[in-house]
Amino acid sequence: MTVGVGLTACFAEHVHMIVVDEKIDATCTEQGLTEGSHCAICGEVIVPQEIINPLGHSCVVDKGVDATCSEQGLTEGSHCAICGEVIVPQEIIPKENHKIWHQSLDSIYSMYCIECGYKSFPVIRISSDDAFSKEYVDAKVCVESGYNYYDFEDADCQIKIRGNGTATYDKKPYRLKFKKSK
Repeated sequence: MTVGVGLTACFAEHVHMIVVDEKIDATCTEQGLTEGSHCAICGEVIVPQEIINPLGHSCVVDKGVDATCSEQGLTEGSHCAICGEVIVPQEIIPKENHKIWHQSLDSIYSMYCIECGYKSFPVIRISSDDAFSKEYVDAKVCVESGYNYYDFEDADCQIKIRGNGTATYDKKPYRLKFKKSK
């Protein structure tokens, strides 16, 4: 028997004070509940809440990306479109090596990648105890192309600084004298 808005008689002991149990939405992995109600005084369930099953993930494919010589790639993966949880993680694919074309123009040796256009010139490294000497001193020379092409290491030579005014510049002029040809 209903006594008023939100109130119902309870065997003449008390009048139910109805409390609404709010709906809980289900998620991808957690169950939810429908809206219900109960008495705030005696706890009797007036309208029972029913369980709403978890929705389950809505998988979206994350496309793979091929690695190139200038960018790393990713394997194919997937994630949930609703909650964003990663289902299959994407893994990094390392960059590929440059596809080098060797070219010699006017005695200048250069290399470039036929895929991305990256250009490289050999790097000459000189090590000496006294690279600022006006007299020849012993040194070692290493040529690195970056692609193990025309490289050599620790070639014995002698080195001296050249010039008077230019010897104070950041890029110094040197003269090399090799002990034997390679």
